[in-house]
Amino acid sequence: MVEILPTAQKSVTSGATLYPSGIRSRSGEVSPGDLVRVQVDQQLLGIFQAVLDGQQETSRLVYKPEVVFAS
Repeated sequence: MVEILPTAQKSVTSGATLYPSGIRSRSGEVSPGDLVRVQVDQQLLGIFQAVLDGQQETSRLVYKPEVVFAS
């Protein structure tokens, strides 16, 4: 599960990629390809897939929308 900052809610519910700067907390280990629940204040916003973004040395984990529940 990924808990986002309230300031990231609009972009997440619009189907945008979720970047680390919009994340408040993450429970458990997440690997590329994993599907995670994305929520804000215990409200489920969608299911996103973790993917690596960037070059190998500077790659970071970002989250791409699979299903968005709230708009």
